[in-house]
Amino acid sequence: MIKNNLLYFIKNQLNTLIKELDDATPHWIRCIKPNTAKKPRHIQEKYFVLQLASSGVLETVKLRQIGYPVRILHKTFVSRYRILGGSSIKISDSSQSVCTKLANELELHKIGCQVGKSKVFLKQQAKDMIDHRCKTIYHVSSVKIQKVIRGFLERRRIKRLKAAVDIISIRYKSLVLGRRTRFQYVRERNHILLIQSLFRMILQWNQLEQLILARQAIPRIRRKKLERVPYVYMYASICVVRIPYSALI
Repeated sequence: MIKNNLLYFIKNQLNTLIKELDDATPHWIRCIKPNTAKKPRHIQEKYFVLQLASSGVLETVKLRQIGYPVRILHKTFVSRYRILGGSSIKISDSSQSVCTKLANELELHKIGCQVGKSKVFLKQQAKDMIDHRCKTIYHVSSVKIQKVIRGFLERRRIKRLKAAVDIISIRYKSLVLGRRTRFQYVRERNHILLIQSLFRMILQWNQLEQLILARQAIPRIRRKKLERVPYVYMYASICVVRIPYSALI
């Protein structure tokens, strides 16, 4: 009973391990000794190449160079390298036809490319070439986008600066003109007040002269009237002479 439980437990662990390996993309690492003395920073070339040859790394590299190590799905290939296509590629085309057109336009068959039913098989040289073209296109496009955005931002900044300069110039002009107009107003007001004061002084002098002349003319008129009417003089003399009240009683 215990053996059956152990076997069942080990079987489940193996199944989960195999499932994880199938879902993932494992990479096998081969450890190679640089020398027999186990010293750092010392490589024995013959010993090193012998290990690579015995482990099959060199044959694997040769096979990968002969074959198509890069394998990309049609949808992934189209989404990644559609930008390299010309006007012949349409939106309604299927993924496989787009892959075929891209391979023909870029002449990937000469370098190493085969379009399958579900994947595109590329050699490393072809993969590096189309990646380099994509990077070039992305770089040129990013430079153009940056140029447009920077130009827009710079034009907007210049417009704001011009508007600020216009506002400052208007306010400066208004301030200078305001000071000039205030100074001119004060000066003209002082001149007007001076003219008014002189004119009023002249009027006052004329009125004063008229009053003096009238005062000088009053005794003459009074004398003439007294000469003409004697009783008026008597009345005047009576009015002028002070007589005590007890004498009148």
